[in-house]
Amino acid sequence: MIVKLAWKNNWRNPVRSLIVLLSVAMSVFAGIFILALYQGMMDSRTRNVINHETGHLQIHHKKYKEEEWLPALPRVDVLDTVLRNSSLVSAYALRSVLNGMASTPTGSNGIQLVGIEPEGEYGTTGTNQTIIEGKPLTSQDEHHVMIGKRLADKLGVHTGQKMVLTFADSAGNLMSSAFRIKGIYQTENAIRDAFRVYVLRKTISYQLQTPDLVQEVSIVMSNPDSLLVLAHRLSLLTGDHLVETWMETSPETYLMISFVDRYSYVVMTVLLLAIAFGIMNTMMMSVLERSGEIGMLRAVGMPVRVLVSMISLETLFLTVLGVPVGLCLSWILILLLQHTGIDFSKTGAEMMASFGFESRLFPVYPLSKIPGILLLIFLTSLFSALLPVWKSVQLNTLRSLQE
Repeated sequence: MIVKLAWKNNWRNPVRSLIVLLSVAMSVFAGIFILALYQGMMDSRTRNVINHETGHLQIHHKKYKEEEWLPALPRVDVLDTVLRNSSLVSAYALRSVLNGMASTPTGSNGIQLVGIEPEGEYGTTGTNQTIIEGKPLTSQDEHHVMIGKRLADKLGVHTGQKMVLTFADSAGNLMSSAFRIKGIYQTENAIRDAFRVYVLRKTISYQLQTPDLVQEVSIVMSNPDSLLVLAHRLSLLTGDHLVETWMETSPETYLMISFVDRYSYVVMTVLLLAIAFGIMNTMMMSVLERSGEIGMLRAVGMPVRVLVSMISLETLFLTVLGVPVGLCLSWILILLLQHTGIDFSKTGAEMMASFGFESRLFPVYPLSKIPGILLLIFLTSLFSALLPVWKSVQLNTLRSLQE
């Protein structure tokens, strides 16, 4: 009976109730869409990190964080065989990694020189698909390099021109060599494009007089759910290998994702808190308009707990009824945008690239956050009912009847 009475009370003024319901629906719609944008941005950043930067796993020497010159990995032949025969590995790349300097007649810049094997590197990072000028390296290009667009712009060079690369061996001896630029690439991470230079790994090994130098292994998995399983298996191969997931090799990305995940609930809470005061105001008006009726109900013996339940249910109905509308509207819009995306290439492509995001964002419906959002909505209804309930309980029965 209390449920039926609360329902009828809400529709005594249908226009006012509909406005409140619409406000709740729009708040839920806006909140879900913002969360979907956040989720799409984080998924974009994660894809870029895994596909173009770190892979799912990376292997280094266990002392690589302690030494300035990246130590060579031991037992690379065993590691190579294990990775080649593992069903969990989709692709992997063996690399040499050195810090150095790139010089041209127009300037110089610090770089990270990465020695690669084209077949493995392209299967792991797809760098060959990011070439915007020239061609990607092949196994025959021993005196050629690939550089990022931002570095090319800084040094004022184009494909076909030469640049001098200076780097040091493990003993600190400097050596320089001239290379011709074969290709210029552009990824979604403009910062990385400003210092990363690719050359053949055998060229670095020859320059350093170190046969088959491998300092880093990047692995892309066929089944990312088995990430920790493969990491554990590889860590058992030798005590000199340090196996790290992308969350460890790119901690800033993992921290960003964790922060945005928590911040998204803050955004939703602020939106719901704003609408809560509107609901509270509406319920206060309703209670004051019915003060005589409430006084009569109290006079004929309605318990306080029943009155509290009735006002709380009225508030809950006003809050909850708009939620399905907001969820459905946001789902429809996000479903449409998942095919077309939101294109920022004309307005903010450079800014997006500087943070490692794609210029076209595809919102992702935050399904995993829906239970948390529903809980926040329920708490909002309770908060909105506090003042109306208190006011209805504090009404003077005799004065209300006289009015």
